[in-house]
Amino acid sequence: MQLSAKAAKLIFLLTTIILLGLSALLYKQLTSLLDSQKEVISTNVLKLKLEQLLTALVDTETSQRGFLLTQDSLLLEPYRGAYDRAKGLLAVIDSLTPPTEYDQAKFNALKTFVEVKFGTFNHPIARFNDPESTPAMRKNYLVHAKTTMDSIRYYVRDIENRAGEMLAMREEENRT
Repeated sequence: MQLSAKAAKLIFLLTTIILLGLSALLYKQLTSLLDSQKEVISTNVLKLKLEQLLTALVDTETSQRGFLLTQDSLLLEPYRGAYDRAKGLLAVIDSLTPPTEYDQAKFNALKTFVEVKFGTFNHPIARFNDPESTPAMRKNYLVHAKTTMDSIRYYVRDIENRAGEMLAMREEENRT
C-alpha cells in the first residue's frame, strides 16, 4: 500500500506543525526556567550582601567594644574602611531590592540605621573616657549602640525573609 503524494504532504505538514508546537512549548519552559534561575541567583546574592553588611557592622561594633575595654587602637582596624564597604554593599542591596513601596521602605530604614551606626561610632569612644562620664552613662552609650545593631539585624532578617517569600511565590507561579 502506497501513500499518495497528497497524503504524504499532509502527514509531513502535520508532523511539522506538531514539532513547531512542541518547540514553542519547550522554548517557553526553558525561558521560564532561566528566569526562575536568575531570580534565585538574585535572591541569593541579596541575602549574601545583607550578611556581608551585617558582618561588617558586627566587626566594627566588636572593634569599638574591644577598644573601649583595652584602649588599644589596633582593635579599631576593622572600623577603618568599613563605612565605605557598607555604603558599597548598601548600593548593591538597593539594586537587588524589589522596587515595591514595602521593600523600599524596609531598605530605607536599614540604610538609616546603618548611617546612625556609623554616625555615632565615635561618640561612645569620646564619651567613654570623659572624666565626667558615670558608669551609668557609659552603659547607656553601649546600650544605645546595641539597640541600633538590633534594629539593623531586624531589618536585615526582614528583607531576607521577604526576598525568600517573593522567590517562593514566583516559583509557585512558574509551576502552574
